[in-house]
Amino acid sequence: MARTIVAGVDRSDAAEPVVDAASWLAPALDAHLLVVHAAREPVDEAEELLDSLRARLSGADDTSMRLVEGSPADRLIEVADEEDAELLVVGSRGRGALSSAVLGGVSRKVARDARCPVVVIPPAASIGAPEAGRGSGGTVVCGVDGSGHAVTAAQVGGRLAERLGGRLLVVHARQDLKAVVSYPSARSTTPPVTGQEDAVQRQADRVVEEAVEAVDVDV
Repeated sequence: MARTIVAGVDRSDAAEPVVDAASWLAPALDAHLLVVHAAREPVDEAEELLDSLRARLSGADDTSMRLVEGSPADRLIEVADEEDAELLVVGSRGRGALSSAVLGGVSRKVARDARCPVVVIPPAASIGAPEAGRGSGGTVVCGVDGSGHAVTAAQVGGRLAERLGGRLLVVHARQDLKAVVSYPSARSTTPPVTGQEDAVQRQADRVVEEAVEAVDVDV
């Protein structure tokens, strides 16, 4: 089955960076690009959005558009499941009351509940040309904290880096007191702020080692 990347868009300024990022990833990963808009506004306005994005992608190969109805997050997850999507690309913020949040309601729910990896695009992201994806020497950065989720993220990041012709850089940021205050739900696997320095450093090193050991590419 051909690979598919699903890009979820709304009528905010985030739509263009999302489509630009997805159209950069799709040819680099030999994937079909499916742009999806879950409409709650009048159909004419939704069709107008897709027409503008279709024109923006006029030079891109192997792309399609789909208009669906319902809750944007739920419908995007459903489409990604139906298409067995390799990646789901969304904006970090969109329309509505949550648009000023650090992570918008749709992107937060999609990142939490989707069964495929999710790429969240910030509004000011600078996206390169599609041909830059192969052998560009770029870097995929993966932050790890010692959790099982972090190990999975490193594995996904390694596969992406290999297929994009770049490298994987695994990073662990040791906590300080400010981090503990701002992130009280940090996992217990994260090395503590205080303690014997050599013991804390060994634990931090092990966090990185566990992620590296789980990856099948140079890292």
